[in-house]
Amino acid sequence: MHTAILGTDFHNVSLDILEKLYFDKNRIKSFHDSLPQNVPASEWVILSTCNRMEIYFACEDVETTFQWLVDYLANYCSIPSDVLNKVSYKMNCHDAVNHLFHVAAGTKSMVYGETEILGQ
Repeated sequence: MHTAILGTDFHNVSLDILEKLYFDKNRIKSFHDSLPQNVPASEWVILSTCNRMEIYFACEDVETTFQWLVDYLANYCSIPSDVLNKVSYKMNCHDAVNHLFHVAAGTKSMVYGETEILGQ
């Protein structure tokens, strides 16, 4: 089983696309409820702020799951898959966990060292 992340942030995407990718509590539930039974991933966590959207998940086949998730998320958020592919970062295993710690510590924030993410 692999831990992985698909995400984008203020460095990679325009505000209009980031707004389409924003998930509040209701949209997270709606997204979760809309997932089909044969999803190639498990243990979802969606981190969504005004400056980033990241989906953390566990899976067996990272590349297949990345492609499935890009296609599904693009359709769900009404964004072309090729656009979402261009503006997304994809990480797995050590890189994904390392990224999460950097996000939590605020070293990936617009304001370096900001701890607001821990409250979100």
